[in-house]
Amino acid sequence: MTSNEIEVNAGLFAILSFIGVLIIVSNMFVIIVITRNETLRDITGCFMASMSVADIGVGLSMLLPLIHVIFSVYLHPHTCQAMGFVNSVAWAVSVFSLSLLSFDRCVHITYPYQYAKLASQRTLSFGIPAVWLFSILIWSFPLGGF
Repeated sequence: MTSNEIEVNAGLFAILSFIGVLIIVSNMFVIIVITRNETLRDITGCFMASMSVADIGVGLSMLLPLIHVIFSVYLHPHTCQAMGFVNSVAWAVSVFSLSLLSFDRCVHITYPYQYAKLASQRTLSFGIPAVWLFSILIWSFPLGGF
């Protein structure tokens, strides 16, 4: 390995570390803003908060392998599987939450007068847990060896 390849890898590690920390901090900021601002605590805000929690999981699962590589910390194979599971679930929840958020906005634009009836607390209490459970269920099969 040449010295140029080592510099590229160190630069890549620095960039990925910066991106991981930026993901975590920015999504924590989103959650703080949603919880502190009463007007944002509606269905759309809850979908955004769910997506932010999932994105924090993506950021955390991105930083842990970097710590392993940079500091040569031994990680048990089960730890690696758990990190892969958390990363996969977090990505899936993030994508499905974005889909829910898009669907919510589409309903709001298409049916503005019926939106309050269509997007009720019942919709919220079904949508977010369904996204999380579905994502966990999807990625449980590969974790179990199927």
